[in-house]
Amino acid sequence: MKHLFIVLFAIIFMSSFVFAQSNTSTITTEGDGNTATATQIGSTNNAVIDQTANTSTATQYQLGSNNKATITQYGQWPAGPVVNQVAIQTQTGSGHEAQIRQITDSGNGNSTSEQLQDGAGHYAKAWQFSWNSEITQTQYDENNWAEAYQKGFNNTIEQIQDGKGNVAAVDEQTGWGSVYGNFAGQYQTGRWNHSLIGQNGGDGNNATVTQIGDDNWAGFGLSGGGQWGIYQSGSGNIADVNQNLNVNKSEVFQYGNGNTVNLTQNGGTGLFNTYGDYVNKSIVTQNGNENTGTVTQTYTP
Repeated sequence: MKHLFIVLFAIIFMSSFVFAQSNTSTITTEGDGNTATATQIGSTNNAVIDQTANTSTATQYQLGSNNKATITQYGQWPAGPVVNQVAIQTQTGSGHEAQIRQITDSGNGNSTSEQLQDGAGHYAKAWQFSWNSEITQTQYDENNWAEAYQKGFNNTIEQIQDGKGNVAAVDEQTGWGSVYGNFAGQYQTGRWNHSLIGQNGGDGNNATVTQIGDDNWAGFGLSGGGQWGIYQSGSGNIADVNQNLNVNKSEVFQYGNGNTVNLTQNGGTGLFNTYGDYVNKSIVTQNGNENTGTVTQTYTP
């Protein structure tokens, strides 16, 4: 068993609190039951944790601006085929980047990823190659980007954004052989937000987009460039979109049989009616047999 812990905790005190800059924290662990922690305060810092272990817990906290945090957890030799990872990263300030990669050699790890970013201009991305795993990413403020990727089945992705000009994307939720039982939920509050979910080649998957605010999009540009709000291929999948308030746009595409779309938009032109064609719009496309699509649009001036 080998444990190598190098933890850098940089804080500088003068007559008042001063941020430290350009620090690097690196933690590398191998073996069973590992725990790793890194804390950095300042700007342009870089925190990296790389674990190969049976049971891994990694926690990083950064405060300041333009910091980067990366956690990589593998379930390969000498860890064996089963790992139980938990990776948590918290960043406060502006312009941060956080990435988590959790990969098991046989796909049966019980992985949990949690990332929280508070501030503007952040980027968060999480990868999981496993099943029965969960990714949760939460961002507060504006111009943030959250992205998630899962390969496996019975996995869950939840992304929450509160602010304006944010983007939440599930790049691909797919798996080995018969894919089923994945859930992707994205919840956005504010204005000018975009949500995209891709569930490819599977059955019995569920995707939910909830947006509260004005001028939000489930997708990009009403299917322009294939940027659908929810894209599902397979059978028995369910897509739910709920948009509240005014001038929202939604686009859903399903390919396969026995799929269901439920799309609800509450609102209308609101204060935007003097500026032209600013109303709620939706596009639902289904290709296959025995599919069901319901669109409900309600507006009370």
